[in-house]
Amino acid sequence: MTATRDSWDLPIGEEQLACLTREMENAHRETLPAMRAAAVDLAADIRDRAELPGAAPDGPRAPGRRRFLLGA
Repeated sequence: MTATRDSWDLPIGEEQLACLTREMENAHRETLPAMRAAAVDLAADIRDRAELPGAAPDGPRAPGRRRFLLGA
């Protein structure tokens, strides 16, 4: 275990922490491309819906971060 300057002990060993970190980074690398593709598809779908006849002409073409998160 490693002690910090505040006298807090890490409840796991350095080797175990490194292993968990590697596993987390690998999982992130595996899921990120699928997440990105889904986000691109969603953005394209939102853009396509905004271009449909009858859609509000003043609607945003490229949704901002907040609109994207709200699903608007």
